[in-house]
Amino acid sequence: MLVCATVLGGGCTKETQSLKEQEPVSVNFHVSPVTFDVEEITKSVVSGEALAGTVHTIGYKIFKTSTMIAQGEVSFDPATEEAPEGFGTIQAKVMPGTYQIYFYAYGGGTGAMQYKGRNGEDISQQSSAALDQIAVLGSDVEVYSSISSYTVGISTSDISVTLPRTCGKLTIKATDKAPSEVAKITYSAIDKAKPLDGVSNVPVYQQGWAANPTISQGTVSDYSRFIPNPVNPTTLTIRIYDSSETLLREFTANVPIYKNRNTIVSGAFFSNLGELPLTIKIEDAWGEDYNFPLQ
Repeated sequence: MLVCATVLGGGCTKETQSLKEQEPVSVNFHVSPVTFDVEEITKSVVSGEALAGTVHTIGYKIFKTSTMIAQGEVSFDPATEEAPEGFGTIQAKVMPGTYQIYFYAYGGGTGAMQYKGRNGEDISQQSSAALDQIAVLGSDVEVYSSISSYTVGISTSDISVTLPRTCGKLTIKATDKAPSEVAKITYSAIDKAKPLDGVSNVPVYQQGWAANPTISQGTVSDYSRFIPNPVNPTTLTIRIYDSSETLLREFTANVPIYKNRNTIVSGAFFSNLGELPLTIKIEDAWGEDYNFPLQ
């Protein structure tokens, strides 16, 4: 995903330069993501309509000397709303200078992202926050993000930044059919927070999730979810129940999750209820695939 930031200002003479340096500069962030297929990046997408088919939320947080001074976000619900006019462009005003800017965009998934301060407070609506105390926590959100240093001048300039996909993906597949005594299967794990700047020591906020794939005539539906902050390994628990909610099997596996890769966990969950052989495959949709043997 490519984000282009256009800083709008004007030329100035020596007499007006000192005055101009004290005036805010309008910054237009023009977001232009790329679409992906199984093997490689295929093409750039620049129009608002095409952009809306890739992501539904675009935002930024601007930091000066490690303190947040501005943030903005544009979003819509693609299930019920048309993309807003000009989607892909967001605007803020800052003084000329050097800033740390965190860009992000959300695409697939049904979850949400949270930005927490050291005491657990939601900083998404705050006017200021310390960069080294912000933790990012989310569940089932496809995230593109980047944080870098940028200099805003007093004359017009263009700033471009690539937003890589920073989440991972987990897919679980049962390769055999469930016997008649099996009524429910659940998958569960824990999503953990990460520091927004990628390096600071922030509290380890976390939240658990659980999913119940459907069972139809013995066939268990495949299940996938995005992991916003990949943790390697992530502990995955699989539980199988009968119609009276009696636990027939519980199995825990340490599953590797990586940025921009799909970890596929598959196995014959029901062929032998005394054992649960699993195969774990790491699928890199933009390069080579490789298998990870379960120890």
